[in-house]
Amino acid sequence: MLMEMVTALKEWTVTVRPRNERRQLLMMCKGGTRWAVALVAVAMLAGCGASEGAPPMPSPQPPDLSPRPGDERLEHGRSFWGSELVELPSYPPRYLLRLRGSLPTPCHQLRVAVSRDEARAQILVEVYSLKDPGAICVQVVTPFETDVALEAVARPHEVVVNGQSAGIIGPGSGL
Repeated sequence: MLMEMVTALKEWTVTVRPRNERRQLLMMCKGGTRWAVALVAVAMLAGCGASEGAPPMPSPQPPDLSPRPGDERLEHGRSFWGSELVELPSYPPRYLLRLRGSLPTPCHQLRVAVSRDEARAQILVEVYSLKDPGAICVQVVTPFETDVALEAVARPHEVVVNGQSAGIIGPGSGL
């Protein structure tokens, strides 16, 4: 189509065309120009992709859900959740605790406290929510999904989330 327009434009400049035909050619050129600009833009964007020698883009860091100073002023709330253990394909093995659930309102902030009990070979995870007691908030259930990185372990450890076993991680855990 672009070649037809260029040929038609050359012919138009050599011979005099009736007014209606010139208007049609101009309209073709205007539409073709838009087409050509769009085609060039797409080609430029395709060239902006990562090259083979470029370092990979860093993956986004999960939000910091650990307890913070000032949390003691906030009201503890519930969070409804489910959990799943995920082993990352790495050496040494690394593990994530994937949490899915919902908070009672958009004003609630998710918190996750992780501790280890080496005597019992357990990783204890407490999942809860916090809310400013003075905040007025719409009662809308707010879903969440997040991953919590678990520290490497030299021997199998049971992961306990809010008092319930989520599974076992470590050498020979079979995840």
